[in-house]
Amino acid sequence: MSEREARRSGYPLTIPDRLLHSEDMKRACRRRDFSEIFRLVNRRAPASYAAIAAAVTKMTSARVGDVIRGDRGIRSVAVMERIADGLGIPGHMLDLPERPWEGTPSPAAAAQNQDYASSSPDGSNEPLSLPTTGVISGLPIVHVDPSNSADAMRYPKSFWFRCTSMEESRSCR
Repeated sequence: MSEREARRSGYPLTIPDRLLHSEDMKRACRRRDFSEIFRLVNRRAPASYAAIAAAVTKMTSARVGDVIRGDRGIRSVAVMERIADGLGIPGHMLDLPERPWEGTPSPAAAAQNQDYASSSPDGSNEPLSLPTTGVISGLPIVHVDPSNSADAMRYPKSFWFRCTSMEESRSCR
């Protein structure tokens, strides 16, 4: 049993390390392709749609099926965090903050996480070019949820929907 699996012993579903570290899963996580992530968990873990939905919480097996078929997507950071927590996907794999169950990784795991974080989304090991506009060094990244009325009131509507073309504006709503 791996360190990650041991920390998650009380959780209903933890995808096995062999699946988590597979190239297919790494690629799907880098792209935040939840359709592929759910498909991989369903076929290789194996876990039913109902088991995936129960692990994620606040999700039905019908919605899991919709996501797998591509009829619905996952855009909310809060839902992405629930998926990471429910399936045992470390935050860095989905470009999320460290999850509460992750704890402090061993030095070997920290080195592996750093290597993973520095690889590019296309699978090559070219370093990512990180955007510098609007980033203030040393300050934490704070995730806000537009469905939370306190967060929604704090920021103007233009903060939530920044679309530049007609095609993008359809997908942002």
